[in-house]
Amino acid sequence: MSSRSPRTWRVVGGGDKGGIVVRCGEDVQSELQKERLGFGAVVVEVELKQGESSGRLRFQKLCGSGPDSGWVSLKLTNGKDLLQLQPWPVLRVVGGAESGLVVREGTALTSQVLGRLAYGALVEERERVKERISGYELLQGDGPQGGWVSLFLQQKPLLSPAVPVADAVARFVASLRALSDAQVAEATAALAEFGDEERQRALGEIDKLLDEADCRLKRKALRLASTGPKTAAFVEALRKALLDDDATVRAEAAAAAGSAGVEEELLERAETDPDWRVRLFSARALSASSNVSARLAALAEAEGHGDVRRVLLGAPPGDVALGDAPTTTDGPLRVVALHGAASNSAIMKFQVRLLKKTLESRCDSEWFFLDSPVEWSPVPGATDPIFGDVTDFEKALAKGQALRTWYSHGNACYHGVDEGVENLLQLLKQRPIDVVISFSQASNLLSLALDALRRKGLPAPWGLSVMFSGGHIDDPIFQWPVEWTSRQPTLRVFNAAEDAFFHQGEGSLREMYPEILEFPHRDGHMFPHSEPRASEIYAQIAEEICQRCGKNGSSGGDFWRIFW
Repeated sequence: MSSRSPRTWRVVGGGDKGGIVVRCGEDVQSELQKERLGFGAVVVEVELKQGESSGRLRFQKLCGSGPDSGWVSLKLTNGKDLLQLQPWPVLRVVGGAESGLVVREGTALTSQVLGRLAYGALVEERERVKERISGYELLQGDGPQGGWVSLFLQQKPLLSPAVPVADAVARFVASLRALSDAQVAEATAALAEFGDEERQRALGEIDKLLDEADCRLKRKALRLASTGPKTAAFVEALRKALLDDDATVRAEAAAAAGSAGVEEELLERAETDPDWRVRLFSARALSASSNVSARLAALAEAEGHGDVRRVLLGAPPGDVALGDAPTTTDGPLRVVALHGAASNSAIMKFQVRLLKKTLESRCDSEWFFLDSPVEWSPVPGATDPIFGDVTDFEKALAKGQALRTWYSHGNACYHGVDEGVENLLQLLKQRPIDVVISFSQASNLLSLALDALRRKGLPAPWGLSVMFSGGHIDDPIFQWPVEWTSRQPTLRVFNAAEDAFFHQGEGSLREMYPEILEFPHRDGHMFPHSEPRASEIYAQIAEEICQRCGKNGSSGGDFWRIFW
């Protein structure tokens, strides 16, 4: 074991008394804690006073029953050990999430299989061979009491050093509170790795978070809690969230309900909630229950929203036929440009300059750069690009104008979507439009707007969408019905490489827009700029726009396919 690794101790005394006494301070006369540290519990050494022979140990618990932390004596006055120093580290199983780690009788990969070690189990390492195989003793979790397991699979760790329960839960809560998508992902992974005690403690902390005012935090907490067992505490949290003042929280609670036994509360939401999305997700949760089918049919008769009624009846969503594209055939091409989040029209003018120059060389065009009426401000201290402050360069491009956003997003929790869509549609009503060019969040907004138009039975009031990054909807509360796709003519330019938003690059939107033409690049979450790829993309986009809108321009042919 590395000299830098924290030392671990096992409780070997107090077996006849339910464990050993724990005090709040170093002094043996300090206040007693209510619980004893259970026999067999394993703790991490935080501080040791007076030496190993008869000292006092400040600890943090790794596993077993008793307090998370405190002070204990290493020996009784007669010299009998209460704790013993463990020579090997304690590890947690972090691989084999689906079926556990294979445990073998010996070091050879051909030796007899004894069973599988459960994901999240704690083991004490006893022997290591070539840094690949570890003999162990099971401390907590399911699986054989001992055996040999691989430490790595394709260079990914299958076991990692265990963390004290209190620290693990505290880190989990801190990650869940964070605005960084990466930290939220860490919280999700941590909850999956927790043992029973840690999971119960974490779920208890999630319940406390539901009492806070932040609707995004409530939604993240509900989403994570729904991945675990439907405990009484979780059911009570659901009931509380279904009555929340914020509609997105109520919808999240309905989506998380599953088979939690809150049918009566869901029926009330499905019947009386003023927000159609809450009624929709309540209806979806109820549709899996055979006990309420007659009541769902009665609700369908009174339901005025088409999507909710279709779920109540078990019917597919409606489709909207495209109307005639509202192009200005006799005049110049009319182009609307929409900025992303934490941006404005001045920044968008800079971003779109190369495409604008290329397009104007092929046909006459008239450009309109729109601003969202919603101002944006950074979250102090945030490091996530969605919430953190913009760069000095972006501030200079903004030309002293306020930065803006179309709606609130981040951590896959949207807010203000309906207002953002309505603001966009009102702005677009003021002029006939051939093309809408959007960046990032504005591309998402176009997808949200198309779904809103679908629900109203209306075609899009623009002829062609040209998206630069974005377009997806990662908040499940606002996603399109799974059976519906859009036939809106759409071109999309996106980053296929890793960036601050997508660890594996942006994915295709073909499942949403079956007839989409997509142009990948590797310049990051921005307009492409590396040559020759950037000029190739702008040339083909310009040709596609001119051809589709009936303006002058040479034939685009199948040029776009060459660059996949």
